Amino acid sequence: MFHLGALGVLGALAAVLSVHTAHACEGSEGCKAVTGAGLLQHGSVRFSIGHPDHEGCKKFIRTCLGDTDTVEEEQKFYEANWTAWKVGFGTCCSAKYSDDLCGSMGETLFDFLGGTVAGGDAVRDAPEPEMGEFCTELGHLLKTHFDHTALEGTSLALQQVLGQAKSKSLKSLGLHQKAEVHSNAASGTEAVKRRVGQCREDQVCWEQVSNMQGFFLELESTGGTGECFPAGSLVAEAGGKFIEVEKLQRGMALWSPKFFEEGASLQSKDFLADCHMFDGFPDNIIREYVEISHEVSEKTGRPLMMSSFHLIFLLPAGKTTWQLARAQEVRVGDTLLALSQSLSEESPGLEQTQLSRVTGLRKVMARGAFAPLTTSGRLFVEGVAVSSMAISGDAVVRFYESRDPESRLSWAEGFYALMVGPATVLHSLNLPFGWYVRAHHSIVAVHSAAMDFISFLR
Repeated sequence: MFHLGALGVLGALAAVLSVHTAHACEGSEGCKAVTGAGLLQHGSVRFSIGHPDHEGCKKFIRTCLGDTDTVEEEQKFYEANWTAWKVGFGTCCSAKYSDDLCGSMGETLFDFLGGTVAGGDAVRDAPEPEMGEFCTELGHLLKTHFDHTALEGTSLALQQVLGQAKSKSLKSLGLHQKAEVHSNAASGTEAVKRRVGQCREDQVCWEQVSNMQGFFLELESTGGTGECFPAGSLVAEAGGKFIEVEKLQRGMALWSPKFFEEGASLQSKDFLADCHMFDGFPDNIIREYVEISHEVSEKTGRPLMMSSFHLIFLLPAGKTTWQLARAQEVRVGDTLLALSQSLSEESPGLEQTQLSRVTGLRKVMARGAFAPLTTSGRLFVEGVAVSSMAISGDAVVRFYESRDPESRLSWAEGFYALMVGPATVLHSLNLPFGWYVRAHHSIVAVHSAAMDFISFLR
């Protein structure tokens, strides 16, 4: 799992900029001043939060904090807000563009102490659409990375940020003559580490950013879609060993649960491919997951993390028939099917399963997005029986929700067999099927669109 302290606050801030103010502004003519670039109306830091130049910022603060009348609280939020912007802009910019260019941009946008610019004028040359897209992308990528751990491994993900900072922005800022615009991965990594390190070493900077973590941690998550498991999730191989999900190879034999009236047993089924294998850098995407703690995981120390729409096998409290449910539908007290063996050990004779009651649920952010497909559509991740399938897309979700919970298992697995069947046949004949996995997303999209059209006709 990957987390990041200072940048997470900035990510949350950016998400708030693009989401919370938008909702607060619906139906109000006075909200235009606090959208997009207008949110950067800090003026010179020589002025207090009560200065008229900060009215846009105050509206933003009140929107987020709920019309607070506490001047001290507004001031703390204002300072942390501004510090996060400065740290985050330089960090994310340097991950993709040259450090010299980003330094010049930072001075142009954020150097208010010099007195050459004031208030919203500091960003007058940054076209608002580009600035708005920057905020949105930044928030989507970095929103809740702040569980107080290290920076290592983030540079590739950060390189995807600021893609909307196009030539129009650079030209209007007077920086288009810079020869070296883009950075390579190595220089970007060093620049990112240096900028965050500078904030860590600056007691005021780091304290201001850290002070806001408690507030942002309470915000409802808005980003991170996908049907997957994070990097580092352990998958059970047939025979008792465990392998990280990102290291799976075609043809590996994995344990698959077989349910029957008296209980469940284990079968060996082949791994086919990862559904996200063609998405690009799936191990560096930061997404939100549901963390499911249960009785067995309390002994192994490894709870299951999966995306909200991914399907898991469970016995709902008071039920006697196994069902498939989305992770977001799991409740404390539900029962999972778990492997008996501790995930910290190897046991070639592993053949036992046991029931494990859910003891805790929470939302977390983690690195990576992997969706392993098997010939049976079933496998064990972190020792828990799960499906290879997820339910996403408005039409599919509506159809899923229209089904009786007891019938969803047969429907979902029938749908999976239809979609993955061709790849399974090609695999059994030892023929390539990567082209089919690549087309899988398109096929699902067409199916979803068709169902939407049918619903529309009705």
